[in-house]
Amino acid sequence: MLAGDEQGVKPDRHLLRFVTTALGRASITDDACVRIVRESAQLLQEDHPWMTPLRLDYSIWKFERT
Repeated sequence: MLAGDEQGVKPDRHLLRFVTTALGRASITDDACVRIVRESAQLLQEDHPWMTPLRLDYSIWKFERT
């Protein structure tokens, strides 16, 4: 679904669960989740220039699905 769009973030249940847990919240809006993942990817680029929102999204998704 997000193939080729390096800025793409899909706020599915895995991503929402990860972000809400990280923030210590009960819930979060889809828009807030997308914004947080995009901003986090931008911060991570300082040490990891290859990091994009899509790659961070996928890394979180893989972590959460196990």
